[in-house]
Amino acid sequence: MNNDFLIQKYIEGMLFYFDKPTFINEDILIIKLKEIVLLLCQTKNALVIQQILSQLFSPTSYSLKQVIENNLFSHFTMDDFAQMANLSLSSFKSVFEKNYNDSPANYIRNK
Repeated sequence: MNNDFLIQKYIEGMLFYFDKPTFINEDILIIKLKEIVLLLCQTKNALVIQQILSQLFSPTSYSLKQVIENNLFSHFTMDDFAQMANLSLSSFKSVFEKNYNDSPANYIRNK
């Protein structure tokens, strides 16, 4: 099913609660928030959505080691890892080699 369709249906469902605010409670809000996050994370812009969410809920940016450890088995490119660590690709590779004594590609391949 197309994610755009699902997001549209989500929005239509939320309009009900705007019309009838007495039906909303904290449990429903939590479920609806989880639902939209899951829907957005399944779109073609999932990486951007994940970055935005991580920045919203984190007062500091992730360290390189946190980015690698949390996403090691994800199918991200080196550019993606560099963006998540707020580094240029060349800086990412340099910092990575200093921290892990190995190239990013070799380290990830070995893991």
